[in-house]
Amino acid sequence: MISQLIALIPELKLRKEYILTNFDHEIRRVNNLRSIIENSNYKGIEMTKHNTGTIKQSNTSDEMIQNYLLHILQFGNPEERMKILEGIKTKLMLYGGRLIIDN
Repeated sequence: MISQLIALIPELKLRKEYILTNFDHEIRRVNNLRSIIENSNYKGIEMTKHNTGTIKQSNTSDEMIQNYLLHILQFGNPEERMKILEGIKTKLMLYGGRLIIDN
């Protein structure tokens, strides 16, 4: 069902503010972890432009929001997946084992 939902992402109406709030929380968690790593003697992670925050990102682009939703659906735990689903405004139905948009 997750793969079916992922395929529908471009067609979904999203609660952008809700998803951005969750995204912001995730960024704070990553920054905190990065700070712990930088301030310790742990050498297992190489600091690059990809994990130091030096890549500039658009804060509210639809593509970024969709990519974050995709990330959580692919790599999130069940609790994170359930939480992020609250950010989908589109009504979905399960019909014949297929997930479809309810118009």
